[in-house]
Amino acid sequence: MRFIVGIFFGLLVLASPFIFIGGELFCPWNPWIDTRTAPGYSENAFDSLRSGMSTNEVIAKLGQPRDIYPDKPNGQIWQYTGDGKCKIGDWAWMSRTVIFSNNVVVQTQKRIFYD
Repeated sequence: MRFIVGIFFGLLVLASPFIFIGGELFCPWNPWIDTRTAPGYSENAFDSLRSGMSTNEVIAKLGQPRDIYPDKPNGQIWQYTGDGKCKIGDWAWMSRTVIFSNNVVVQTQKRIFYD
């Protein structure tokens, strides 16, 4: 009986690093486990983006985005990452977004989605 209890608690300890939020798990040793990235994407290049950069400067650093969404009349949202990379399980994913107005960066966003 002690052996079974020991195995149970051992498994519980192994599973404890997972944080369960809203239906998806966060994987602390591989946070990007379920994140698809655009070809040429680099986290260092994303971190180097600054407000005021042109769309051409962003493309030179990161390449083409995965998705482009219209925002306001003069703006766009470029998404460089997406969900669904991992084939076994549904994990949290890292969102990386660039928001433009009049073809100039006004904001970058780094978020974790648990959807």
